[in-house]
Amino acid sequence: MPLNLQATRRLSLSEFAIGWGDCYLIVKAVSGTEGQETADKVEALKEDNDVKGLNEVVREYCVKNITKGVVINTKDDGSQEPYEFTSDEVSGVVDALNLAWQLEVLAVSTGSDRLKA
Repeated sequence: MPLNLQATRRLSLSEFAIGWGDCYLIVKAVSGTEGQETADKVEALKEDNDVKGLNEVVREYCVKNITKGVVINTKDDGSQEPYEFTSDEVSGVVDALNLAWQLEVLAVSTGSDRLKA
């Protein structure tokens, strides 16, 4: 029987905002092939200066590869509390992240955040 390894990685959101020290995203670790294909798409869109296309590809990648996590939810009365979101709520969380954080998700998922220069 062949092995089917499905790893996940944790991305800390402690630098996202004040009070987010215990917040994080759980992202799927993708294969080297999938990571390279995504990197090639991103690079081509950068070279073409296609910002809209880049945003769409990176957003789609994040929605596909974030599985769950904890964020800070602000209630109607202004109070804040940690909120554990599920896979059904990933799209809304991704929409709240700017492109820099979405690219960080991509880097953690592909393992490129661990590469040394």
